[in-house]
Amino acid sequence: MTDNPTQQRFDLTLTSKATEPLCLSREAWPADNAVPAGFDGATLTTSHGKQELLPTGSAYCPGGCGEVRVEPGQAVRGALPYSAFGDAAAIAADTTRTLTFEVHPFVCSNR
Repeated sequence: MTDNPTQQRFDLTLTSKATEPLCLSREAWPADNAVPAGFDGATLTTSHGKQELLPTGSAYCPGGCGEVRVEPGQAVRGALPYSAFGDAAAIAADTTRTLTFEVHPFVCSNR
């Protein structure tokens, strides 16, 4: 995870060290600078305290919303914009920023 104040976002990288393919639910991994509907896996702490993600709505996909597959040794990247927590310019100007980001990969099923 890298704080990228110039782009007003956090750049995320998950590298698999597993020996089997891992999967993440699509709604649990932010795509490039976008927050998926129903995403709630991050908290930002600034000099003003903890900030939760702004509501993104709920995600309901009959049969699931899909998965992000990560092969052994592969890296998957995403970005979480400051704007997902509120005023991006104010967050970028704050000298104290710590992102807590939860990710829960699982071994992909054989389909």
